[in-house]
Amino acid sequence: EAHVRVACRPVGIPGHSWGANASHGMSIGFKGMATAAKALGLAGADLLTSPNILEEAKKEFREKVKGRTYTSLIPPGQEPPLANR
Repeated sequence: EAHVRVACRPVGIPGHSWGANASHGMSIGFKGMATAAKALGLAGADLLTSPNILEEAKKEFREKVKGRTYTSLIPPGQEPPLANR
């Protein structure tokens, strides 16, 4: 498994705090988010251009979800919230 971490706030600033919110809206946050977006984009490009990597990812996913079924938390027939406006 590979993990990518980027800095969007200074070390020591706890997540979900006013300091984190302030940092995320400043240059450190924007630079970190842009770096994360580049990493995700390049990973997607690898999946699209390397069939063997894509097959490995699919195999790993199937192994991790084996025996599990997806159940939506949205009730059947639920209208989108904006439909009532």
